[in-house]
Amino acid sequence: MITIELPIPHECQRRVMDELDRFNVLACGRRWGKDTLIDILILPALLDQQNVAVLVPRDIDRDKMIERAKIILGPLLDEKVVQYDRKVSAFKHGEGEIRYYTVKNHASIRGSALDWAVLNEAGELSLMMRLGKAWEEVIRSALLDRRGRALICGTPRGITDFYTLYRRGVEGVQNWRAWNYSTYDNPHLDPAEIQAMIEQERMSKLAIEQEIYAKFIQAEGFVFSELDKVCVLEERKPIGVQNTCVFGVDVGGVEDYTAVSVMSVRSLPVRELALKRWRTPQIRITEGRLIEMVKEWRPAAVMIEANAIGRYFYEELRYRLTALGIVVRDFYTTSQAKADLIQDMRHAMETSRLQLTADEVGIAELAAYGMRRTATGKPSFNAPKGMHDDTVMARALAYRLASSYSPQSSDVVFRASSVALDKAMPTRAGSVYKVEEEQWKPNLQYARSLPR
Repeated sequence: MITIELPIPHECQRRVMDELDRFNVLACGRRWGKDTLIDILILPALLDQQNVAVLVPRDIDRDKMIERAKIILGPLLDEKVVQYDRKVSAFKHGEGEIRYYTVKNHASIRGSALDWAVLNEAGELSLMMRLGKAWEEVIRSALLDRRGRALICGTPRGITDFYTLYRRGVEGVQNWRAWNYSTYDNPHLDPAEIQAMIEQERMSKLAIEQEIYAKFIQAEGFVFSELDKVCVLEERKPIGVQNTCVFGVDVGGVEDYTAVSVMSVRSLPVRELALKRWRTPQIRITEGRLIEMVKEWRPAAVMIEANAIGRYFYEELRYRLTALGIVVRDFYTTSQAKADLIQDMRHAMETSRLQLTADEVGIAELAAYGMRRTATGKPSFNAPKGMHDDTVMARALAYRLASSYSPQSSDVVFRASSVALDKAMPTRAGSVYKVEEEQWKPNLQYARSLPR
């Protein structure tokens, strides 16, 4: 007989297992042990030849869960009792299987007959897709044939569809059950270590309440939503797009990434063609890679965050791009200019004027991007502490440029409010980089859409 060793559940995990209903919602702090609980529930279900679907936000989340399962199922995989099908990300045993899905292909769950549906990292799922709609239209119906069960679990990320489902369990809706546990409820973690992390990382009150205590908080919070409706495009190759695309460039330093978003200027909605990202401590390498991208794509114009790197390197980069015949527009980041830039892109996403590529890093940065109010009441936009926003800024810059272009005869001519542009992207009189003003024609409709 071949045996496998499942993790031993701690007290709170055991309580959830003992109290399981048909539809179960678990809100828990970071490192509470939800992934372990999922393994304990679904791996025996596979051996009982049940059908299980696991939905996670990204490929990297799926891969981590699969690797955990492979370790536990190792002896059975070695003896071919359980098979792993890499093409469909599924473990199979007899008539049963565990199949893993991400936001990108979650609609494929439709038509399945499931014994278990697991929605892991439900807080992030709620930011990346319309989780409530997916539950009602795709997942719930897959549980009909076999009277299947569901576990929806994760750390809260504001008041989202995850919270709506959680409330069903709290309010005692028939067949629904909900639990809330903090990071401190994991007995394998030293409380002193958790407290040290909070102090060393200088976690905000909001972050502590949400990430540690798993509280659903109506924060001023997250900026972008329903990303599954926006991030739907496949990356294009630089063929047949010369002079019909623009670049948005967020140049990174030693610690940060450089990101480049390529967007079409001849489509409505505006479409992102590609999103590139890299990190290097040498600005010369970054400069060289950017020049190579420009030669490949031949964009009509490039918008660069001018005050992101040292003045010398920026001027040199600007000179080299101009020498290639590329129109270069500066963006000088201030709190207000950044707020206007981000709000423009958010509005475009919400009104179906912008479609983006389904790049995982790009989706993750959009999902995590937040807004808070300063002491004076003004909005401040940033990535959470320890995360990056380079792709967000690159996309916002590219959209600012792309949405202001329109084709005129065979040429692409920039059209924008000169007032708005002068605030965000001043040109210097007498500079060798100065763009001739006849290239810039006013578009009153676009000017009205910009914040005053």
